[in-house]
Amino acid sequence: MADQSDARQLRVTIGAAPRAQANFDVKHQMTLKANSANWSEKFYVSKARTTRAGSGVAVNITAASAGGTKATVHFPQGHILSSSAADGTVGYTTSIASKKINPKAKTTYAYTFTKPGYIPGA
Repeated sequence: MADQSDARQLRVTIGAAPRAQANFDVKHQMTLKANSANWSEKFYVSKARTTRAGSGVAVNITAASAGGTKATVHFPQGHILSSSAADGTVGYTTSIASKKINPKAKTTYAYTFTKPGYIPGA
């Protein structure tokens, strides 16, 4: 099992002036299986600390993996960051043989932020 923690910050600017900010943490916990090439990951998104118009910002999270590995995200898409914390999972399936290492199975996460009246950003 491996744990990783990241602090994230969303900052909205119009011209040179910041209009909104949302600070939140994302924690990942990956569990590998000794008898399977498939694995899973749990993640946690903290409740955001917001300033100005940062309240009400929603997040969608996706994951993509390469080398014949498929990542499937289970998360309440459209979750409002300032409302509460949220948990999610990523399930990974691969075509590589059990007990082998797939060096191309690097995962990329994408966060898309939306709020009514604003243009979406990532």
